[in-house]
Amino acid sequence: MAAMKRYPRSFLVHRAYQADSPPETKATNRLQNQRRLEAAPLDPLALTLRARDLLAEQPEEALALLGKALEVDPGYVWAHFTLAWHYVKTDKERARPHVVKLAEACPDTWLVVGL
Repeated sequence: MAAMKRYPRSFLVHRAYQADSPPETKATNRLQNQRRLEAAPLDPLALTLRARDLLAEQPEEALALLGKALEVDPGYVWAHFTLAWHYVKTDKERARPHVVKLAEACPDTWLVVGL
């Protein structure tokens, strides 16, 4: 939680916090992300975090939010990351442009993808 306060705009901190949260706090996290989006409907971070909440149960809505994040900021790497992560499991051709954007945005990171 200290990292969330120190780095409130960090997608990676939010992602780690969500992943490490016990099941009883997941609903609270989702509500916080929904409120964050309502307060800033054109914020790529808010759009991406809310999309991550919805991907499993409401994929169409989640994909629309990620598309909106990329309309607002076409280079927003975390929307590309989330789309790549989503599509690489089911549709490698749809994942490919997002993986390319990730590689362009983060050229010094290792990226192993069999696309």
